[in-house]
Amino acid sequence: MTEAELSSLPPGTQVITRADAAAFLTDPDRQLYLAPFLQREVTLSAAARELALPLGRVHYWAGRLVQLDLLRVTRAAPRAGRAVRHYTATAPAFFVPFALTAAETVAAQITHDQEVRQRHLSAAHARALGQLPPGHGQLIERMPETDEGLRIRSVPEGAPGTPLLSTWLERPYRHADALALRADLDALAKRYAALPEPDEGDARTYCLRLALAPM
Repeated sequence: MTEAELSSLPPGTQVITRADAAAFLTDPDRQLYLAPFLQREVTLSAAARELALPLGRVHYWAGRLVQLDLLRVTRAAPRAGRAVRHYTATAPAFFVPFALTAAETVAAQITHDQEVRQRHLSAAHARALGQLPPGHGQLIERMPETDEGLRIRSVPEGAPGTPLLSTWLERPYRHADALALRADLDALAKRYAALPEPDEGDARTYCLRLALAPM
């Protein structure tokens, strides 16, 4: 990578050079195992609780991450019996050059990544809906607010008070308005991502997907 390209990455980003590490990091089903260790130090037990996965599975994938030089042991806290190891990612962020991926085109890479994530999101959406409400289906309409563009959404969208949303919108925007929309959506996502970690209780993990592209 050129100096200019490197300067656009977050400070401390590790540029991946190993094909096996690139394959791991670009696999949506395996990326999640790295998440608890980014920019912090945690035990495998804490990581397993965060991921809501069995400790044995997290232990296996942590070992794989160590082999790929994506994870390292920071310290071993003594205790009666076996010491408790703490782990952290080897960098605060990782960059995988496209040339190191298995995809033949950028479109193929994006399609693969989004198909997997969309499948997970769709399954979660269906679980939240539970049994299909009477009259459930898709509503295709013009935007009632402006009478411009096409909106597609599921109706009904679950029981009242259910934090569930699924909407597709296609409509024309001026370039400046599209840039403003992108900034607003980005700011909204960052604001909610920065909320304090909730206490145990009614807290659940939610999936949010924002996307914008010219047609």
